[in-house]
Amino acid sequence: MPFMDHDMLDLFGEDSVKDGVGKFEDTDPKLDDELDKWKAPLGTSLPEAPQLFHRLDESYRSGCCQRLAWSKTGTISYISSDRRKIILRTTIRDSKTNAWVLTDDLIEPVKADEGVRFTHIQWSRLGLDLVALDQYGHYHIYTLVYALDRLRGQIALASQSQNVSTPIVGLHWLPIYPQQFRATHINPLVREGDDWIVKMSTTSADWPHHAIDGKTAFLSVAQSHILQIVYQQDGQPWATASTTLGDAAGCEDIITHAAFADASQFLYLATYSNRGCLRLYKVGIEWNSPPATDAARATLQAQLSAEGLAVIDHCQPQPKLDAYDRNLKDGIARSRLSRLSILSPSPSASSDVDAYQVLATFVHAGDGSSFGTSGANSCTSVVRWEIFQKEPELLDAFKNLKSSSAKAGTAEAITILERKEDWMTTRVVLGIDAIHSESTLALTYSDGSVEFRKREDLSPIIRDENDQSAGLPALSGFEFSNASSKVKFEASPSNGFTEVVTRQYGCSEVVLAPNACMAVLMNADGKLELKVMEYASGWDSHGIDQYQTQQALNSVAREVATMTLLQLSADEPLALIPSNLPLAHRRYLMRQICKILQRPMDFTAEDNRRYTSRALRDAIISKIGGLHLLLGYRDTPGQFDVTGKLSFITLNLRSIATSVAHTITPKEPIRADGIISLFPLIRWAIDLIIMILDDLARVQQWRQKRTSAFALNDLNDLNEFIYETESASLLTLLSATSRALVRMLLDLIKVYMNKTRQSICQSGAQRTLIQEIATYGVQLPFNTPKLESLLVETDNHVREVLTSSNLSTQQRVDAELSMLVDGRIPDCLFKSVDFLTGEATTRILASVDIGKITFWNFDWLGLRGSKTEDGRLQRRKYDVIRKLPIREDMKLKSCRRCGCLSEDCATGFAYKDRNAIPPWLMQAQRLCVCLGYWILEK
Repeated sequence: MPFMDHDMLDLFGEDSVKDGVGKFEDTDPKLDDELDKWKAPLGTSLPEAPQLFHRLDESYRSGCCQRLAWSKTGTISYISSDRRKIILRTTIRDSKTNAWVLTDDLIEPVKADEGVRFTHIQWSRLGLDLVALDQYGHYHIYTLVYALDRLRGQIALASQSQNVSTPIVGLHWLPIYPQQFRATHINPLVREGDDWIVKMSTTSADWPHHAIDGKTAFLSVAQSHILQIVYQQDGQPWATASTTLGDAAGCEDIITHAAFADASQFLYLATYSNRGCLRLYKVGIEWNSPPATDAARATLQAQLSAEGLAVIDHCQPQPKLDAYDRNLKDGIARSRLSRLSILSPSPSASSDVDAYQVLATFVHAGDGSSFGTSGANSCTSVVRWEIFQKEPELLDAFKNLKSSSAKAGTAEAITILERKEDWMTTRVVLGIDAIHSESTLALTYSDGSVEFRKREDLSPIIRDENDQSAGLPALSGFEFSNASSKVKFEASPSNGFTEVVTRQYGCSEVVLAPNACMAVLMNADGKLELKVMEYASGWDSHGIDQYQTQQALNSVAREVATMTLLQLSADEPLALIPSNLPLAHRRYLMRQICKILQRPMDFTAEDNRRYTSRALRDAIISKIGGLHLLLGYRDTPGQFDVTGKLSFITLNLRSIATSVAHTITPKEPIRADGIISLFPLIRWAIDLIIMILDDLARVQQWRQKRTSAFALNDLNDLNEFIYETESASLLTLLSATSRALVRMLLDLIKVYMNKTRQSICQSGAQRTLIQEIATYGVQLPFNTPKLESLLVETDNHVREVLTSSNLSTQQRVDAELSMLVDGRIPDCLFKSVDFLTGEATTRILASVDIGKITFWNFDWLGLRGSKTEDGRLQRRKYDVIRKLPIREDMKLKSCRRCGCLSEDCATGFAYKDRNAIPPWLMQAQRLCVCLGYWILEK
């Protein structure tokens, strides 16, 4: 008799024991019915990691115990095991393996003051500010400074007492106005024939926010029922305002968990107490600024209000197993609330599920005890309510009132929490997160697995075999295939889905990237581990002509496009793109990203002023160029092909033009130090122009070797010549954006050289440098007016050719994308190419010093020799922002996306006098030229 000893046999008798065991061995139809409702059978619970029990004990006592957090800008922060430090990390593409990896602990961590232990960390909605809580309920506020791995403490709270206060159990950052109040939602792409159709919608929210544009604030709830708002002041310490949640049962009723959700002009607040009481509130914020003699120092004041909406006196799971599984029943009875949250309606949700949901997650971690012992298996029960507004029914006597008395006979709507069916599993759920703009929840488990489920009923999301739609990556075949524990759902005729679990080891905490395509686990040994979603079917054996491959690539394009449309966002969606993705797949992906973003890549039909302004100021076009850097390579990321070089040139021209235009104006005088600081940028642009002239001379030599006149068939040979030489010069003059920026820089170079002679010198050293710059400008090997004339003629020629060809708007965009994505000159520009490489090149070369151009050194640009690492290494030898050589003693930062380097000069590391930093540099060095974020180099 298994599981029974002789004493039990003597006590109950062998026949009784056989009958009892038979109940578990036979299949009971009632149990099958219950399992069919759950869509997952009850499995055997495996032992949990020891650290998990400590982690759950913290989550039972407080809703603010998060030790691991991931910001929207890509910074991963975690609290050290001794609770004395906040350590920062991020994800990058490894330069050797080209795989996405976690960085080491970055530079110096944030250290707590004596006697202080951090208990909770939470990033703001934009991902720039971090609040940390300590054991006393005090706030420690930090902000990122010019890098993803550098936090600086902000001005302390004016009213924060150093005495022991009540611990915080709930915290919520308000969205920042106006950056986060107008969102663009990209619907899943739908295939019609061979074309994928995209539709976008824009929503405007009316959430509560800080009264000052661009400022941030957060709300908190303490155990003692104190609701508080902490908000920024203009040039002053952060301020606070408080109120009491007045309908508390008494002093013995302690709040353990609190959750917020933004609504129209108010917030929902749910609280849970140690007595198991769930309460729902409506929270309002009013702002007023009293008059002050100095308007700039006026103090903003906030006032909070909290109105009770609904109460559930005893909140607990309601299992339906009865006596069928004693251990699970015991586990549910022992489970305690570990997480409370409120889900806001999703923009993509249908009307029948467009409601706020309150989720209470009850968890019990079992020790894996065998049958017959007093232990209970691990289990999680998610208790759900939907928030509804209901109009109370009036008695007939009130319905018959006259219209003049209608107001008196109208009852206000009441708020109801409608209980939904509980969802249960035999595993420990660590977190439930709503994916941005999706009706999807991501569940993280103590075995390290990540699982996607539908919001309305928590049923599992499995790959959609229908290749007609491309939405969530999980529906298109992406999964966390390298997770510590793999979860699959296999079809079963009896119960819908069978849950198959394989666990290797446990973890105590899991955090997801903002779009849930990456996960970081805190393993049992306290170390962090990165997990990345991968395409399960693989890319090599699936051609671009297969609809399932297109479905997967379009789902990636949708994620990347969503990231691009945000004002601040991280590069995590790019992890869905492996470095060994075939070239055809990369080009298709880039085209689809451009298609989704719906940017007019060709805007030559506009007048010159708008044309140039769009090329300089359109941030989305620049972000697209940054994506080209990531995808524009032959074999190894960072070793640019023609398209990568074209993007690198365009992005640098934009950065230089912006810096020069903001510093030099035709009518205002300028100091010599401003002229001197800009000279490396001007030199970079001039050397690029000389390289373009050198490449035009090479193309002319190539044409002269061909005996016949230039014909359409020769265009294919020219494209092959461009591909072999990997020169982006011709494409720079033919592509709309880069051509506009070159024209603008020629104008700025003229203004710069004129200002050099008029600059105000403050020392003899400055006077010497100014003279050297003036001499440099006189000795240039090209004639600036004639080069301007060449660009104007080329611009007019391209306009005329495109107009006379009667191309549609889409055909013009396709022609531009042919150069940007494929690195090939389209057939419609054949006449412009013939003009540019023939008559125009002959005239411009006749006006230049060809000897100087031939021997001019422009290798430092890093735009030649990409078949080896020469180009990449050359680029890392120079500051990508300042265009100066990198010295060994410099403190550096590197771009997380493209890997370029820049001096870390914004915080006084490289300058004793911070005022010596030019204003243009303070602005330009916030981001890399590719608009990627910086991380500090060790």
